[in-house]
Amino acid sequence: MEMLTDRLKIYLTRKIPDKLGESATPNQLRRQLYYTEETYDKLKTTLEKMDEVNERAAMEIWKMPQTAREQREMRWEECKRELDFRTLQDVGGKKFEEWEGKKLELCQRLNLQISMTETTSETAEVNQNYQAHSGNKKLQSVRTAEERKSKANERVYNASAKKPNSPSLNQCLEKGPNLFNDLAGILLRSRMKKILLCGDIAKAFHMIELHPKDRDVVRFLWAAHPEKEDTPLVEYRFTRVTFGVICSPAHLALTIEMHLRQYQGPLVKQLNENAYVDNLLVGLENNNQVEEAYTEIKRIFKEGGMDVREFVSNSKEVEKIPLGDRIDKRVVKLLGTKWDTLEDEFIITLPKFEEKKITRRTVLAQLAKPFDPLGLIAPIILQAKLLRQQADAIKPGGWDKPLPSTFEKQWNNLMSKWDGQEINLYRLISPDPDQSNNRYQLHVFTDASITALGAAIYLRIINPKYIHAQLIFGKSLVIPAAMPNTRKTIPSLELHATMLSCKYLLFVREQLEKELKIDKVQIWTDSMDVLDFLLSERKFDRFIKNRLNRIREFPVKHIAGNLNPADVASRGASPQELKENKVWWKGPSFLEESEARWTKPLREFDPNSPPMNQTEDKSIYEMTSAVRSREAITLEPIIDYSRFSNWNRLVNTMAFIKRISRKSDPIKKEIVRKINLKPEPERTKKLFEFTHLNVKEVKKAEKIIIKLSQLEYPPSEDVKRNLDLYEDSDKIWRAKGRFNKSGMNYDVINPIFLSHKSPIVYLLIRKAHLDTKHGGIELINCTLRQKFWITHSRRTIGNWLSAKGKNSCGICARWGAKACTTPRPPDLPACRIQGSSAFQSVGVDYFGPFYTSGLENSKCWGAIFTCTLTRAVHLELVTDCSSEKFLLALTRFIRRRRTPQTIISDNATTFVLANKVVQDLCKAEREQKKEWIHLMASKKVQDFFLLNQIQWKFNTPLSPWRGAFYERLIGSIKHHLYRIIGKKKIPFEELMTLLIEVERILNERPLTYYTSQEIVEPLRPIDILDCSAGKPFHMNLTPTLDKDPDYKPIESTRDKLLQIHQRALLKSHTFWREWRNTYLINLRERWHQTKDKKKIFPRENQIVLIKDENEMWLYFSTWVQALNYKCYII
Repeated sequence: MEMLTDRLKIYLTRKIPDKLGESATPNQLRRQLYYTEETYDKLKTTLEKMDEVNERAAMEIWKMPQTAREQREMRWEECKRELDFRTLQDVGGKKFEEWEGKKLELCQRLNLQISMTETTSETAEVNQNYQAHSGNKKLQSVRTAEERKSKANERVYNASAKKPNSPSLNQCLEKGPNLFNDLAGILLRSRMKKILLCGDIAKAFHMIELHPKDRDVVRFLWAAHPEKEDTPLVEYRFTRVTFGVICSPAHLALTIEMHLRQYQGPLVKQLNENAYVDNLLVGLENNNQVEEAYTEIKRIFKEGGMDVREFVSNSKEVEKIPLGDRIDKRVVKLLGTKWDTLEDEFIITLPKFEEKKITRRTVLAQLAKPFDPLGLIAPIILQAKLLRQQADAIKPGGWDKPLPSTFEKQWNNLMSKWDGQEINLYRLISPDPDQSNNRYQLHVFTDASITALGAAIYLRIINPKYIHAQLIFGKSLVIPAAMPNTRKTIPSLELHATMLSCKYLLFVREQLEKELKIDKVQIWTDSMDVLDFLLSERKFDRFIKNRLNRIREFPVKHIAGNLNPADVASRGASPQELKENKVWWKGPSFLEESEARWTKPLREFDPNSPPMNQTEDKSIYEMTSAVRSREAITLEPIIDYSRFSNWNRLVNTMAFIKRISRKSDPIKKEIVRKINLKPEPERTKKLFEFTHLNVKEVKKAEKIIIKLSQLEYPPSEDVKRNLDLYEDSDKIWRAKGRFNKSGMNYDVINPIFLSHKSPIVYLLIRKAHLDTKHGGIELINCTLRQKFWITHSRRTIGNWLSAKGKNSCGICARWGAKACTTPRPPDLPACRIQGSSAFQSVGVDYFGPFYTSGLENSKCWGAIFTCTLTRAVHLELVTDCSSEKFLLALTRFIRRRRTPQTIISDNATTFVLANKVVQDLCKAEREQKKEWIHLMASKKVQDFFLLNQIQWKFNTPLSPWRGAFYERLIGSIKHHLYRIIGKKKIPFEELMTLLIEVERILNERPLTYYTSQEIVEPLRPIDILDCSAGKPFHMNLTPTLDKDPDYKPIESTRDKLLQIHQRALLKSHTFWREWRNTYLINLRERWHQTKDKKKIFPRENQIVLIKDENEMWLYFSTWVQALNYKCYII
């Protein structure tokens, strides 16, 4: 046999590099695999050129995490168990009685052929895999005797078998694209042609060869001499594509597609469109084409190394085909559907009735037996689907647990009606073989019930001689139990059924247009609600909007319910009832009449026409509204609740609306008569002011509002069950209480149910809040529980109180306001971390006042000058806060310490005015430099004083944290002073002396953390103040200490001075080195205390309260209210 593989080889390509770990899971392996359109296109191009498939082919594999030797031993144990005569079964399912004489049949079962397998030997463990195999025992029981005989030697190779914690072969292979044609579409097209010819490719998978380097992954084991008990082990490997490997179907479909692309003609086109795995179907116009088509099909596939056999047709010309290439039977299987070739009918067989234990497993098994891909007997299957849904709801569950006797009785009653009945359908739809003048239309009928959705599609054939209609597709869907109750209303279900019908219509039209042209499509529904939705210009929710967008692509018309064939699909029917139902099989009688004779529908929707105005016949609305159920009513809110912030005002408004809506009311007539003479703006006002409401009207208005809220937000089934809800005489949902004998009020015993999503809940919360004088959560909840039961009440009340709900209380929001979170500390400024001397940059502030004795002005203040680098402190005492006294203190600081380059302070009035004076002082100093320039030996020092002027910086207003480096030291100063002097008055000189002592104490404080175990000198500000008075002079120092302990040189006064000076410089260098390595590093981290509270940041367009520093004693509820227009980061 000439094989396709002489020119084409299929590869098992590898894309995963190196080795994957032993612990890799199947999911991890799958993530390593990919299949892209680019790979597929390259594969198709390569196959088209008939070259070898490169390493971007459709399959990918990697070596198994388990070793090949372990897998080989495991497969050999399975093979020996298969050889055991105690577990061996023959083709009829009986055990072999004797071992002798039966071992040779095992070799026949293996189905070994020289061209399909080859022997191999154990080699290096590289990309090896051993497949498990067994006799096809499970399938033997469901096959006929002839099928079991033809499949007697069939073996099943299990590529999904794996060792625990290791992936199987199928998990390591890429499945590839699904290139098969749709089975339902093939069956639809098979009903269009007069003559149908079918064939089957013999051993289709085995006609495709594997590349030699990839055959080791499809190894298997067998016995060298099956007739001997102690037989040695023989290793085989497949040379062809193996059935059971996950990528084999994609290889087969791709190979057939690429092979057929070499040929042209209508027959090849049908083979491409109607091929399913190894089954081929072609439609012919007359009997003379049967033999010709047979010859052409055989030739095409023979050139590809494949043999097509088992031909079957409804034409008698098929008998001219050799017996070896055809099936000599009347009833055959066509893609799983029985086909009577003599009568040219499809036969759908229902399962036989079997009395046995009814479990979920047996119910599902019986339900899966009828094969009906076109849904032609969908109403019959629907009844079984509904019972199966009931079985799933029975608790407790379990696949093999017997179901209750009541269910078993219902199921047996249904199965007894099935009991192997057969439904025969003509395959050919058109009654006339001549189809040249036919025009085709598709008509879809849709319906919904409370339990299921139904659809039926009919092909309407229009011929000059006749008009014919026939059912070609049906569908019955059970409404899921998990669907929300809000979507289980009849209008919603009808809309959903219509949308699904559009989906089925698109599928059927796509499949049929491969064979014929569809001139028109039409959707029919008996639901006026669906047409109301389609013709309305209102804005709907997402559920309705999405379905309307899909339906509006097609024309929709109304049909009477008794003429709708989809009514059967949504309610179900027995086999006998469905056989006799002509409306189901043929559709409404008007389909076979001319459209000119059709009755005009009550309403219709045309996608090419604009939506209808609101001028439709009101009698239609009244008629449809009268038959709607209470659950199906779609209510529009009479009043916009968002316009109200008061419950009493809402109730009064509803009461007035109710009063005006009464048709015969003497009060209303008198009101209208008296206000008609008023201008239009005053009429509504006079209407409400004319008379007061009575208690009866207010109570009725409350009931109306509550009922509308419950209809808009109904309780779910779980809520009804948990709260034991019931409807009272006014159709209001109430929670059943247990205090019926207490004598309490009826509303207290059985409170009214309200959903927390309803907008009226916030109005009730506000009313209870005001009635309880701004009470809290528990008090409001207790008040509401006197009449209402609100779901998630505490959380809803809490959200409302925290200004998250609607119409929140402004007074409570003001009293419960919390301060905004302090911003995170910014980066330290350069003056805090850059510099080389003390008091190069200082911070200035006042503290006090202190009271002294002996002076007319008994108050004085302390001025602090803090070095930003060393945190050294210099303190001065001033008698008042004037700028003059501050300049005197600044002058004393400069003369005792140094002239700072930068001074930082807050925005006090004293410092702002002093800033101007300092600028003038610097100019005056430049004029006086000639007097003391001769005292300085170094020209660099002179340039330093001339060029470095004082720069004054002010902190941002209302930002006290920017001066924290000196505010913290003021706290330390007060710590010492207040504990010494308290409230006593001491003389000015004593206070100044005490202030200098505190300055010394603060300058001797350690800047870094140290423990008692560490024998190190702490870093202190005093160390740099004592050793330098300005910038240190940089000198090259030499060691002054001699290493010889006996050497004692005579030191002169000059030498002692030099040593003292050198030690001072060395101490200065040491200080700055330790300052950078210890103190400065500690400042690097941002430490911010959160105190475990929620962060609150101001938002734009938010109402805030402004803190007034001058009125801190006032309650913050009286602070100024403002709108936060913009937020800035400072």
